[in-house]
Amino acid sequence: MIYIIKETWINSANSYRLSEHFSYGFTFIIAIRTQTYANYIGSKLIPFSTTEELSRFDSRIRYNYWNVKGLVRLSMALDYERFRFGWTITPPSLNLFGRASVKREFALVNNPNMRNNFPADAILTSNADKIKTIHKYPLSTALGTSVKLKNNDSLHFSTELFLGINKYKVFSSDIEPVAFPTAVFDSIADIYFTDINFLELSEQAKFVINFSIGYENFLTEKWGLLTGFCTDFNFNSSDDFDLGELRPYYSSWDIYLLIRWYLGYYKRPKNNHRFGSWANTKNPDPSTA
Repeated sequence: MIYIIKETWINSANSYRLSEHFSYGFTFIIAIRTQTYANYIGSKLIPFSTTEELSRFDSRIRYNYWNVKGLVRLSMALDYERFRFGWTITPPSLNLFGRASVKREFALVNNPNMRNNFPADAILTSNADKIKTIHKYPLSTALGTSVKLKNNDSLHFSTELFLGINKYKVFSSDIEPVAFPTAVFDSIADIYFTDINFLELSEQAKFVINFSIGYENFLTEKWGLLTGFCTDFNFNSSDDFDLGELRPYYSSWDIYLLIRWYLGYYKRPKNNHRFGSWANTKNPDPSTA
């Protein structure tokens, strides 16, 4: 099996300080997503009797697509000597453009689910190129606060919410598969492809809330350590695997990161703005939200 997902975000951000304690900003985001999937699934049904024939199912799927979508992120912040608060909201993404190509073969040998008087062996195959794609990012919002302690260390709290996304078509081709024998197409479609096209990929996501807490210890004026706990709950809304759909089987594992250590370096220029650079000893986990 081959399963590769890559998503690159290109951002442009602006912020404005309206007063000593209040500022706001916005970020324009272009998200470029590519996904490649190739899989073979084969299964055999061993008969109880040696006089019965073996039943077999074979599925070969290969597709790849790319998609470009746009997002706008709005934010505001309150900044006091010992307290900071920030809030962001990201409306649902705007689909721009994208294309997909897909190949599929679906074969049945001595299948017991076929209608009476139909051949028990059948094969369906099809392919399509340059199919338009849609990919969605849900409405999300995040809150964060930071409290400075008496020893000048800081406690940080944050939470982020993602609304769910109803099932939608990433791509779908109206091209019907070539079936042999041709008479079995309707029978197979009724069993395995109810309300979906043969070349169709769908996606959906459930409602997710993640949160984190961190403790920042300033070793010197320029060096600090940050440790904490955060969640990375899974967006996958279903553990089911449907042979008729192109949708891959996604993991439904939730991730809990108990301890994360970061080493940070700060530099405060003359304008009193602070810049930070952080190093993490743990490889970043793939986003599941």
